Formats: sequence, C-alpha cells, structure tokens
Amino acid sequence: MAKQITLNRFDGGIAEDSRDTSAIKVASAVNVNLSLFPNKVVPVVDLEAEALSSGDITDKLFTDIFIDDSGAIGAVGRLNSGSPTVINVLSKDSSTDISATYTSASSLSAGELTFPGTAIIYNNHSYYITNGGGGGASVRYYDGSWNNLGSMSTGSIWLDAGVPRPYRHFADDLVYFAARHKLFRFTSTAGTAITSYFTFPDKYNQTSLTYWGSDLAVALSSRNGGNSWVAILDRISTNTSPRQLIDWGPGSLCVLENVNGVLIGISTNEIRFNSASTYTQSKTKKIYIKAWQGGEVVTLREFEVGSSVQLTNKKQLIGDKLYFGCNNDDALYCFTKNKEGNYILYKSHYVANGTTATSLVNFVFIGDYLFTMVNTAGSNGLVYRTDNADTYTNTSYIETLKNPGMTLSDKSKRKKLMSFSIAKASTTGQLVLKYSVDGSSYVTLATLTAASGLLVLKGINEASGSPLLDGYEFQFKIESTGGAQITELKYEYEEISELI
Repeated sequence: MAKQITLNRFDGGIAEDSRDTSAIKVASAVNVNLSLFPNKVVPVVDLEAEALSSGDITDKLFTDIFIDDSGAIGAVGRLNSGSPTVINVLSKDSSTDISATYTSASSLSAGELTFPGTAIIYNNHSYYITNGGGGGASVRYYDGSWNNLGSMSTGSIWLDAGVPRPYRHFADDLVYFAARHKLFRFTSTAGTAITSYFTFPDKYNQTSLTYWGSDLAVALSSRNGGNSWVAILDRISTNTSPRQLIDWGPGSLCVLENVNGVLIGISTNEIRFNSASTYTQSKTKKIYIKAWQGGEVVTLREFEVGSSVQLTNKKQLIGDKLYFGCNNDDALYCFTKNKEGNYILYKSHYVANGTTATSLVNFVFIGDYLFTMVNTAGSNGLVYRTDNADTYTNTSYIETLKNPGMTLSDKSKRKKLMSFSIAKASTTGQLVLKYSVDGSSYVTLATLTAASGLLVLKGINEASGSPLLDGYEFQFKIESTGGAQITELKYEYEEISELI
C-alpha cells in the first residue's frame, strides 16, 4: 500500500545529521531565508560587483564599508594596485543611490593598512585600527584628514590576526579597541585620545567584543591551542582582574555576541590567528556554537566543515539574527530562532555570487544591502553589493534529509518511489526537483517553470522519461532561480517485500 509524505515546513534549519528524524529540518540550505516564514523557503537577491569610477573593484584591498552619522556611505580601500600601497577613505557619490561609484578622499601613509572590519563611526568621524605606528597596531581616525591617536604597543601583529571590530559600549559611550592581547579605549567621549585599559596574557588573541549587561565581554583565543575563554570586564580602569572568566572549552573562539541576553560563541577546533603554521590537531574540522547566560557553557550546535574551511571572526547581529562566515566557503551562516523559538542555522547569502571565497575579508549589512569583500581563486580584492534590482539568477537551494518525514520503521526498508509533486508560492521563477537514491548523484525529476503558469507540478517518472528508482534512502534537492519560493514537496512510496 502506497504511503504519502508531505513536507511543507522547512524552518528547522540545517540538521547535524542527514539521517535526522525531524520533519522540518534539512540537510543543507544555501542562499535562502528559512526563518522569515515557517511554510516557505525565500531565496536571496543576487549580489553584483561594486564599482569605482574606473570600473568594477578588483585588487583594491577594501577592508570595510560603513554608513556615517549623516547617512552617507563610505569605504576603505586603495585607488590603484601600485606599490607602495596607499590606503584611502572613499565615499559614495550619493548618499541615496547605493549603486553610485566611489570618489577619492585622503590617504594613509604609504604601506600602512587597516585591519579588515575595524572601522567604526563615532561623532561623525571614522576610526580604524591600522598596522602602523612602529609598536604594532595603532588607532587612527579620519575627519577630513588622518589623525593618529597612538600606538597600542601590541608588538608584532599580522593582517590575519583576528583583530575584532571596535566596540562602542552603551554604558559609558566609549569605544574599546582590541588588538592581539591589548585593549584600549577612548579617554573621553571627545574621541581624540586613547588609553590602555586592560592587558591579557600574550598567548591570547582578542577576537570579538560585545556587552554583558553593563560590562564588556571579550573573546580570548589561544594562539597555541588549548581552551578559549570569555573575560567579563567591569570597565573600571583601576581593576586589574576580570569580573569573571568563563572557560569556553577547547578550540579557537572566533565570534562572540550577545543575542537577546544570551552570550553566543562560535568556535572551531582549528588553531586560528597564529602567524606561523600550526599543527592540525583534529582529523575532522568542526564548528561549535555554544551559549552562556550564567552557569555552564552549553553546546547548541556542532557540525563538520570541509578541510579547507576556516572560521573567521567577522560577524554582524541584525535583530536576533547572528551572521558569520568562513574562508574557503560560498555563503554566510545565519544563526537565529524560528517562529517557535528554537535555534536554527542555515546558509543565508552567497558572498561571491555562488563562487567560493578563498578569503572572506569582511562583510557588512547596511539596511537591506549586503556588501562583501572577498578574494576568490580567480581574483583578489573583489567587492560585491546586493543588486538594486530584484534579480535571482543565482541558484538558491535546499537539500532534504534522507527519507524526509518518513516513519522510523520504514527508513531501513527497501522502497519503490511511486510519485512526487513540487509547489511554489507564485508563478514567478523556476524550481528544479532532483533526487538521489542510496547516495547516488542527483538526477532531475521535474522542472516547474515560470512559463508554465503552474503552482504545482506532479510526476511519476524522471524528467528523462525513465522510471523512478527503487532504493533504501531517498533524498531530494530543490533548486530555485528567478525568485521562486518553495512551499511544498510531496512524495509517495511503497514498501518492497523482503525477509526483514
């Protein structure tokens, strides 16, 4: 007797195991929003190459995009690829047209670079951590010309040292600047001088800053392996010890953020932000998402990534959505809660239009627009921006679990796939449904085009006309282009009689 499975919820996010028994989780989800609506998968708008007046940006060492207090868009990069490198603060031609080209402004000293993702706006000036100043990192700001606030005395520091974005704490309205093991802050709200605030043991890198109540929370990652820690600092300059030290466990803690009163930390079992080659301590590379709100640190997610994937400390919190990314990867991760209040994880935005970014230099959301600064295998120094037009040429997709929605007793039985159907929210765009049987390569079952004018497409054969295959494990992949929103997948199967 045939059994029918209906899948019309996809907001469980990515499962840790493709054989998970959940009816609402998926094996993978890329370039989509799974948390916006429980009953449909929403694809993400394409990016397009950002431009200078001389054309698309390539090899310009862009490290940041920002919006200032007046609403104008600015950036940090260079106008040419000559040597010695000269870094400029650039501004958009228009504060209203986000696709306008950039214009030049004042430049740093030759050879001096800003650390990626360290720009922050304060009193309508832009502040940066740079590699200049002789004693390691320095803090500078730009108000029409460059001003040096002084060296942070960090000693030798390298461009991939995991220097975090400076943090403006609401409790004192001062900006905190972290590099390697040294932590500085403004001496006053004038923002014209910095002073040393705290020094950690030199074996640690500060990788991420956020708040914990009226305190400052600092992520500490060991350059030599071992456990990472979170230090809670009370912002009182005379205190030489943290208010609290939280053992975050083994691995490199790269991202720390306060999400609705919970400290969320994202770690990798790889040693990160060390200037020298390090011994690989694990056969399988993993990323861990952990939480703390007092008491013990709790692991929320643990998942494997490819051997070349490197977690970065680039992050952005938008509402209750925490975005982070990796080198040698194709898309940002989004960690959030669904409508039922459960934590979910999915890949939300391509960073280089579907191409793998060998280096995710930085990313910044400004309103609904995402800017990414990436290197790829073919080009360095690329800058992308969300397309002004609602363009969906990139393939967004979800991949179901194996035997999704099936009762546990049927999962290990041999089955004959009888029929299937796929549905979308409107006639806009195209869906392609594929299937894999017992781990085989995906084969196309059907294509629901915009031209058909249909919302639902059903079938009893493969797209080629071949009969549907028998097997133990069925897995489906639904690819969306043109903005098609996935609303439902159905499949029907029959058990094949066997001894057991």
